[in-house]
Amino acid sequence: MCIRDSFYITVAPVSTRQYSFVRDGTTPKRYARIIIPASALLNKEGHTNSTRILQQEDAGELSNRQVKVWDAPDSLVRDKRLIMEADNEVNRQYVRQFYPIAHTNLEYHHFVRSAVLIVNDTEKNDEEKYRFPMYLQLKLDLVEGATNIQNDYCLGRAEVDGWRCVSRPTPESILNEHTYPVYKDGIYAAIFNPNYPEANLGQGGDWFAKYFQLIVQYTLIFVFVSLVIAYFVWRLLRYKDKYRHCLLYTSD
Repeated sequence: MCIRDSFYITVAPVSTRQYSFVRDGTTPKRYARIIIPASALLNKEGHTNSTRILQQEDAGELSNRQVKVWDAPDSLVRDKRLIMEADNEVNRQYVRQFYPIAHTNLEYHHFVRSAVLIVNDTEKNDEEKYRFPMYLQLKLDLVEGATNIQNDYCLGRAEVDGWRCVSRPTPESILNEHTYPVYKDGIYAAIFNPNYPEANLGQGGDWFAKYFQLIVQYTLIFVFVSLVIAYFVWRLLRYKDKYRHCLLYTSD
């Protein structure tokens, strides 16, 4: 999959733009789309309560803006580590289901599941937030068996210390095509980064993994107490039989 060179999207302040891109070079199929809502790129101090006011009194803010999008070079991102959003034993065990050897130290090709894109508003710095979020729709190469859209995947941003989750899929996302809000410029990709907080456990293997030691302890205690009770009941029944035999013997 590739973007042919980079491209610019010219955005008018009061209109919404959508653009599909990323192709495999052999078919017209597109693997990504960017949606830029109206007014998303206005400065935060600008007025948005009236289109008429924007057109007549804020002409400086109404000049078209440009968003540049292009492929991120592998050399820029492949050595960045994955930062687990919820680094607990539950997530570590969950990851081991799919990558038994890697544990949570996943390689770049393990956790990056879509095209890697650089999104840049040419008039803002990288850390300045948009007035409203843009949206990236990305087709994913899912990890086999990891199909929980909200908990298994997120939009990752390549930062200085590694790949960090910045948003989870929106409700309209489908299994292998997710929509993510984007709040500022950066390098983005859909990444495999499970988020199963320990405090919310309560079903299946996760619950069993959390309480395994307690289950074993209480099971052993139960077995021991049961054996003690069974022993005393057996002794009681034994003495009762002996007493009955004694009575029969003396009566004879």
